[in-house]
Amino acid sequence: MKRYRKWAQWLLTLFALLYLAPGIAQTQSGFWGRLTFDTVIAGEGETRFRYGNWYGPGWWGGSEMDKQAGALPPIDALDRVAQKHDFGYEIAEKLGRGNKRLEAHYKALADVIAVRDSLALDSDPRRWDPPAKYPTLARKYRERIALGFPNYQQRLNELKSAIPSRVDPSHPEALEWYVDRKPPLDENQLEALMKQRVDEWNQAYQKRQANKQTREDGKLPEWSGGAPLDSADNAMTAQSKGAHWKLITNIDDDGRQRAETANAKNPLWRTTVEYSRGSSDIKLTYLGNSDTSRKIPQIRGASIAMRMNWTSPPQMIPPDRPVAMKVAVALAGRSHAWPPMNGKAFVQVVRIDKDGKTPGQELGRFYNNTQGKPVAWWFESSAANNYQSFDETVYGTLPKGSKKGDLVGIRVTASNGGNGSTSTLYIYQWLP
Repeated sequence: MKRYRKWAQWLLTLFALLYLAPGIAQTQSGFWGRLTFDTVIAGEGETRFRYGNWYGPGWWGGSEMDKQAGALPPIDALDRVAQKHDFGYEIAEKLGRGNKRLEAHYKALADVIAVRDSLALDSDPRRWDPPAKYPTLARKYRERIALGFPNYQQRLNELKSAIPSRVDPSHPEALEWYVDRKPPLDENQLEALMKQRVDEWNQAYQKRQANKQTREDGKLPEWSGGAPLDSADNAMTAQSKGAHWKLITNIDDDGRQRAETANAKNPLWRTTVEYSRGSSDIKLTYLGNSDTSRKIPQIRGASIAMRMNWTSPPQMIPPDRPVAMKVAVALAGRSHAWPPMNGKAFVQVVRIDKDGKTPGQELGRFYNNTQGKPVAWWFESSAANNYQSFDETVYGTLPKGSKKGDLVGIRVTASNGGNGSTSTLYIYQWLP
């Protein structure tokens, strides 16, 4: 594509952004003013261009690795735009090796595609597919990609593309381009490669998830579908008669909103959470400036992660009789001796408020013995026990209900002792 055509396309994009796009700031000065405020006053700092698992410089798949994307999927439709854009840059760097001007040209096209895709999203993030979990935050970051790219990243790439660079004849792709004078890919051809790369990553992610579930199921085959006690007399079947509690629903809190809110307030630390029912992975990463002069050095990028796994409670539970679950907490990985982390989990029996979904008064806890004595109600692998893992059966009881339809809950909470926490609430109804 000729340079004047690229400039024309950018001007049209800017016109659409400033005058036609609904829900987008109407002036560049207003946009940059708000960005400066968020950076300096609100304390976003280096995180001001980071959202979800893919949105932000050097941030892809929940990772800051240079050569390989991380393992976390997009959290919503805007994060999908960012994922596609990241792979556009990956392709640009591959196809442009040996020719910096060609690399910058492809990156500029990837920017144009990202701006277009972000503008195509509904002005209400709650109507995206998938919808944004945090609409206000999503709306702000949609504005940033739409107005920030044309004024910053695209112009930077345009400047780079204007710098003469010698083609490296030792690189086969560059040599092919130099000898054959193959025309650069156009926007549609580049986007097709971007979509193909996204599909490949998503398929690999689904395969990893399936393999992970297979491994987890293989570890604990006896716990599938619930965790009955060792005695067959204590296991309640669907044909059992008498008053009992029946599982009617589950409510999940994946903890991402708390983590994102905390990350936006404190640019020195980043908490990431990967949650699915029965599993919670929480990671803490230090993003501040490195200081190796201390006795315990603070190193940028140092991280530690915890993993908590548990089995679901049974579908039906008799009152005042012990029921068992399996709980495991372990260190999932760390890059340095610092920072520390308190990786903990606990299981509570709680009353359910009148709305039928909110946990209220605590009625009891699960302990790691049948008598219900408080040997340990925090099940942990942390600095307090030198990161020894906890992997045991825990026991608790549900009280009797007073009338049909009464509700109680079993709540499993996982926490890193800071801004990372998740919970799963299993709600039971009393059937006399």
